[in-house]
Amino acid sequence: MEGVYEHLAELSPQIQEKLANDAEQAALAKKLATIVLDAPVKFEEFEAEIGKIDRKELKKVFEKFGFKSLLGRLEKKEAVRVQTQSSQKTSEDKNNSGQMNLL
Repeated sequence: MEGVYEHLAELSPQIQEKLANDAEQAALAKKLATIVLDAPVKFEEFEAEIGKIDRKELKKVFEKFGFKSLLGRLEKKEAVRVQTQSSQKTSEDKNNSGQMNLL
């Protein structure tokens, strides 16, 4: 962007005027688009472990902020988790039943 303003004189008068009038807005747009790499972010890895997520609270947050796609993904994972647990319990019950018949 700076290169454009350094060579402003080489452009047509109409473009020079437009760029000159919008220089402040262009600078602000650049600042907003720049990713801050040295932001003071506190991150504790152990606090981000998946097992420590309160799924009910997370669902409330997603609903509050209208994160519909994330809410759908959370509900889908929850359904798979419940189905997997149910399948495992059914399988264990069958194994236990079969073992009892051997006695």
